[in-house]
Amino acid sequence: MFRRLSPALVVLAALPFAARAQDVKLAYSPQSAKFVLSSKTKVAQEMMGQKQEGESTTEQRYTLAATSKGAGQLDVTLALDSMTSTSSMGPAPDLTKTIGTKFVGIIGTNGKTISGDVTVPAGGDLKAPQAVAMKSFLPVLPASAKVGGTWSDTVTSTVAQANGAELKNTVVYNYTLAGDTAVDGAKAWKIAVATMTTIAGKGNMQGQDFSIEGTSKGAGITLISKDGQYLSRDGTEETTLTVTVDAMGLVIPITQSSVIKMTRSK
Repeated sequence: MFRRLSPALVVLAALPFAARAQDVKLAYSPQSAKFVLSSKTKVAQEMMGQKQEGESTTEQRYTLAATSKGAGQLDVTLALDSMTSTSSMGPAPDLTKTIGTKFVGIIGTNGKTISGDVTVPAGGDLKAPQAVAMKSFLPVLPASAKVGGTWSDTVTSTVAQANGAELKNTVVYNYTLAGDTAVDGAKAWKIAVATMTTIAGKGNMQGQDFSIEGTSKGAGITLISKDGQYLSRDGTEETTLTVTVDAMGLVIPITQSSVIKMTRSK
């Protein structure tokens, strides 16, 4: 004869199932999309008692094409189609030698680069920030995760700056699967990311050697559809730098505050 559980026993019987976290499979799927990446940065620096403040903006447009290679891998082509920049602190840099920068290679469906090369236009620099960023365009995903689960990734690179410096940047990415959401009516995963960057390098400008040291902290949200399409990311970044010119006895503190947003475009 069927035995009816008392209300108390019904609750107790359900607890183990309610507490069990759902396993989530995160993986990129084949996709073809265009993206717009925009950033706005406020800069403040002080030199010889004089404080300077300014603002710069950039807009970059990318095309991403990823096709299935099997065995959990994707053939990927990522191209920088256009880039514009403005600055209130002087002339905008010449960007003509960065447009057309391209990465062609193989990645895992977790977003990690397996193999591939970055190419730049004639006269371009493989250490330019746009070229260096090509191999880490997609956030790294874990093999499996749970809502509230965390994972991390570390990327070290050498980046050439317009001011003549060459910087070694080490970025630690700490991710959290924050839950799900909806984008244009479709279900998507929301991934929170916190970054910590250490920066160190040297350069020469107008015959004067200088060194740069600093750190940067960032926070943002990445959205990935539940069928593996990369949708968007946005975030903020706070950077503190110290430029030292030993020959002139100068120590120049610099702070930067950036807002970054990337979305799919039509």
